[in-house]
Amino acid sequence: MQFDYRTEPHRSALIIAGGLVLLAAVVQLALLRAVLLAVAAGPGAWALLQWRRQGRGVRLQTDGVEIQPSLIGPIRQIPYSAIQGYLTTPRSQLVVAYQKPDKVSTSTEMPHALTDIRPETHRTGPHYGLAVTPAVANPTALTAALAARVPQSPQPHFTQEDLKAWMRRRRLRNAILVMLAVLGTPLYIILIGRVIASLQTIGVYNSGR
Repeated sequence: MQFDYRTEPHRSALIIAGGLVLLAAVVQLALLRAVLLAVAAGPGAWALLQWRRQGRGVRLQTDGVEIQPSLIGPIRQIPYSAIQGYLTTPRSQLVVAYQKPDKVSTSTEMPHALTDIRPETHRTGPHYGLAVTPAVANPTALTAALAARVPQSPQPHFTQEDLKAWMRRRRLRNAILVMLAVLGTPLYIILIGRVIASLQTIGVYNSGR
């Protein structure tokens, strides 16, 4: 049973990105060309993301949940027995907290680590992860299907409030990263413009010799 991701029409964004790229191809000023290409990257990336999401989603298998990537990356497999809590956000995203599998060492002779000297500093408890999907087309049906498959615990490890707080921390982290990327865009453009100008200067110097 698969629940597809929600997609939006992306033809207009693709046309805008293509027009900016064509305009950058005919512009002679290198700095303006870099600016146009940077602006075209926004709608182009959004159109690519919508196109890649088509036919992808969350698939409920017999033994676990299969979360397909929205753009690139491996498919994430989460057994039902490892799920510690889940919810759907107002944005129709599925949030799943799960226990990560223990890492089993295949080597019989391992070098001694610093934690072997002080065992009390070595963490032996379970590790947990949080999987957040893009917006799902039918989140209500997905939640109902998960409730029929995930073993219900009288005392879940993560409550709904815990998942919401975890999600808020992740959104804050992503917002900070996006803000840093946006603030750094003018610097990137200046650096690209200087590199292009330097290459052109080197070409003129070599041709003159």
